[in-house]
Amino acid sequence: MSLRYRTRTDAGLFLHPVVYLKQEMRMRSSLIGKIEKAKRYAQEPERITFSGLTAVFRGDNDDHKLSYAGGKWHCTCHFFSQWETCSHTMALQQILGKMLPKEALVSPMEAQPPEK
Repeated sequence: MSLRYRTRTDAGLFLHPVVYLKQEMRMRSSLIGKIEKAKRYAQEPERITFSGLTAVFRGDNDDHKLSYAGGKWHCTCHFFSQWETCSHTMALQQILGKMLPKEALVSPMEAQPPEK
């Protein structure tokens, strides 16, 4: 076999062009399958549950750091420090919806028993 019919791999091996093309086709077919699976998963957000996250929310007046960890929300805005909830955490709850654990969707005001 002459060199013009060989294809050199990264490992320095020579492959016959037909063998190389078959491997490349299998790799592309595998990638196409993964892309199709990702599209299906993207249509099923209930498959995903965040156990924790951090984000920066660009508010009207300032940027605020938000986090959800250990079953609790935190935001650096002034309102959150008084109420343990704010428009930033509520917005994320609405955006992420089904991808959050149930306890992440309950505000502290709803979790407290009513005063007597």
